[in-house]
Amino acid sequence: MSTVHCNTVQTSSGGPVTLTKQSASKAWLNYIMDTPSVVGSFNIASVTDEGTGHFTQNFTNSMSAVDFLGCSSNNYPDSGSALNYSSGMRDSTTSTIGFKRENSGGAGSDLTVQGNGLAVFGDLA
Repeated sequence: MSTVHCNTVQTSSGGPVTLTKQSASKAWLNYIMDTPSVVGSFNIASVTDEGTGHFTQNFTNSMSAVDFLGCSSNNYPDSGSALNYSSGMRDSTTSTIGFKRENSGGAGSDLTVQGNGLAVFGDLA
């Protein structure tokens, strides 16, 4: 059996390789909502704060169509009480993904801790 060791895999022209027949996340983001401050990311160029609980993430490399899927997660501080919040996609394009986070009353809500994020699945352009 052979072992291949390398630090970087690129196309013959020096660019990134294309993922084919794979379901890997094409973008992800870990951020603090109320700032917003990016803690870590992949294929996210910037985050635009559209108001309390509403954000637009701008892709570095666009998706091929708007039929991609975005999944979110939120890191709730341990307050000792039940918290009812929902997150969902909104107003997405091939170059952006919009997300909203609302409390049980439907009002936008920001969290002040890191660990709030999203992962995007679909095909890159």
